[in-house]
Amino acid sequence: SRPLTSKVASDQPPLLLQHGMFVTGWSMALLGWLLARSGRRIIMPDLFDFDHGLSASTAAKSKNRPVRRVTDRLESLLCVVRDLLDSGAREVDLAGHSYGGYLVTGLSALCDHHRLPVRKVVLLGPGGPVIDVNANPAVTRFLQDPMGER
Repeated sequence: SRPLTSKVASDQPPLLLQHGMFVTGWSMALLGWLLARSGRRIIMPDLFDFDHGLSASTAAKSKNRPVRRVTDRLESLLCVVRDLLDSGAREVDLAGHSYGGYLVTGLSALCDHHRLPVRKVVLLGPGGPVIDVNANPAVTRFLQDPMGER
């Protein structure tokens, strides 16, 4: 993860900003930097094992094991959210682009299941498998009231 912060104080919760498939957190660097300029704490975790460039682990490069499963990625991201909350954040915001949007949708449902406070979920051109909203009450609530105003 690359935490970005500014010397400007902000009362906004930290933002987990998740990149999409086949890129690294650097693909979100400009957006992260712009958000951090206002004092926002930005966390941009890298997704490893896409078998390319900087994101490929030694195991992926040697073809000894397959790319990690979605559940593994979600558990890793859940650890990041827990660390943010353990370090003093009262709540977190989640945003993801492309496959990262798919992951933060699942992450928001996991946070809901574990009763971890998520304030906002922002999807930037989300991708990934189709979500069966009838199978996940947290996703259904989010789609019906994304701003939590009801």
